[in-house]
Amino acid sequence: MTSDRPAGAHTARSSGDRAVALMRQLDALKTDAPGIADPTERVLARVIDFWAGLALLLFLGMATTVIAYATGNVLVDSTGLVHGLDSSAIWVSNILIVIAGAVYELGPSLFGWQSLGKRLLHLSVVREDGRPATLTMLAMRFVAWFTPLVVLLVGWSVTYPGWGSWWFFAGVLVLFGSLFASMARSDQHRGWHDQLAGTSVVRPH
Repeated sequence: MTSDRPAGAHTARSSGDRAVALMRQLDALKTDAPGIADPTERVLARVIDFWAGLALLLFLGMATTVIAYATGNVLVDSTGLVHGLDSSAIWVSNILIVIAGAVYELGPSLFGWQSLGKRLLHLSVVREDGRPATLTMLAMRFVAWFTPLVVLLVGWSVTYPGWGSWWFFAGVLVLFGSLFASMARSDQHRGWHDQLAGTSVVRPH
């Protein structure tokens, strides 16, 4: 006994079943896991943070200068001409810079936020396994690159405008160059500070 169904109906049904199976396979491959941030995105985020940090430092510098002049912590020659801040005012300014940098980098993390650059680029710092990074990890990551930066900047401020200051400036360039080079060499674009802290920078989908 032959079937009354046309052969085309069997073909259409078979094609439909294959399409449904293919859609299910595609759905199974979908994931909500965040993707690894591209080095270009990280560099752009750092550039944004640099300008935001520079604006903050300029504000602190002006505030320190005003306070130093008001309290008499300035260098004055025999003719009464002011040449700049004295050593105590310079050290206070440097300490404020370190505190401001730490607050800018770590402060938002206390509330689950990001720095301005990471927020604009939608980047987040997480553990290697994708879980939220701990404050200890974030602090280790920050100290790893910020400590040598502070040493170089203090050396630059102490020796400026002498020729020795340019060596410290070159050291700053080498520091950031090594960070970006390590990100470019890593399969997951993790800088050496990320590798030390056990963190990774991701871009959520």
